[in-house]
Amino acid sequence: MKRIYVTTIPLQGRLDLTKNTYRSSANSGDIETRFPILQVLHNTLQEGDDFHIIAIRSVNGDTQRNFGYLKEELQAMGFTEDHIRELPMPDEQDCSTLIRLCRDLCDVLPEKGIAYMDITYGTKTIPLVQLAALTCAAATHEELEVGGVYYGEMRRVNGQSVNQSVLHDVTPLYHLQGLVGGIHGNKDTAEMVYNQLVWMSQNKAEQ
Repeated sequence: MKRIYVTTIPLQGRLDLTKNTYRSSANSGDIETRFPILQVLHNTLQEGDDFHIIAIRSVNGDTQRNFGYLKEELQAMGFTEDHIRELPMPDEQDCSTLIRLCRDLCDVLPEKGIAYMDITYGTKTIPLVQLAALTCAAATHEELEVGGVYYGEMRRVNGQSVNQSVLHDVTPLYHLQGLVGGIHGNKDTAEMVYNQLVWMSQNKAEQ
């Protein structure tokens, strides 16, 4: 099976990017990492799978260092950095740049496989781009399956990061956009969509 893991290289400075344990009931064993996507990889990768990580990186000094951390951690898990594909973007937030990023991300997602998206890091616009690209790819790549969308919550006490982080599976919110098309002001249908989302969040194993 081909598995694709998409993440954004964080903008944090050296002292602000520390390893944490991103806990979840779905974890197949917790790992310490700076990158929630590596916990997702640890949970989902199976023997015999082919995989690569798509790393979106704003081109600046902090992300270059943090990109190196990702390579180091992947190597510590027993994989070479050949599994990482960098997707660079200018350190800008104008609409044209973001649309190009959306196009490029959609293009590098394979026609066949399972895609996992980590929306933890990056500027506020990047998760919008990631989800838009995932929607486009899922619609145009007939054999591409959405494996999950995840957010790593880093908890703080008195302004300081503590190792009590949580890996949230927010996939039902991604699927919401596929359910709202038939509402059109119908409150009963809106209630049905809400109930469907609740069911999806509580029955992940059956999806």
